Amino acid sequence: MASTVATLKGGLVVAVCFVLLHSAMGQFNCSICTPSCNQNCQAIADSDLRKCSNISTDVFAACFKGCSAHCNGNSANAHRSCDIGSCSASSCGCPCARDCCNSCSTSAGQAAYQCTSAAGRVMQFCMPSCTNGCSTYCANGSPPAPAPAPAPALAPAPAPTA
Repeated sequence: MASTVATLKGGLVVAVCFVLLHSAMGQFNCSICTPSCNQNCQAIADSDLRKCSNISTDVFAACFKGCSAHCNGNSANAHRSCDIGSCSASSCGCPCARDCCNSCSTSAGQAAYQCTSAAGRVMQFCMPSCTNGCSTYCANGSPPAPAPAPAPALAPAPAPTA
């Protein structure tokens, strides 16, 4: 997922630069280029951050489902109410399910951190590329080079098997 997000971000940055550089009439307005960069890059960053809102819950659910399927006593009672960070014997059940819960809680936290960190770096990659494109185009009238894609985020650690 992280590499897909990074690829999409790179494509969005290039698309934003292209849209900024060409209006509907084919004219380029240098006076609004940099302010438009800020607005468009911030919109991309905000959109990416919103995509992170459920990632820890989604990662935990998928991780725990896969991991705990290998536990003995694979039943709702054996797993009780395991949830992110709530992995005690009283709330989670058998030791295998608790181990899965602890591991998946860590993975979910790492995924959320990586997602929000990547979303926070959008401005770092988007603004320089966009404003450099504005400067280059306004100085000599040549179209800007495509923006570089942001560095991909690391994938969450796999869950241990029982």
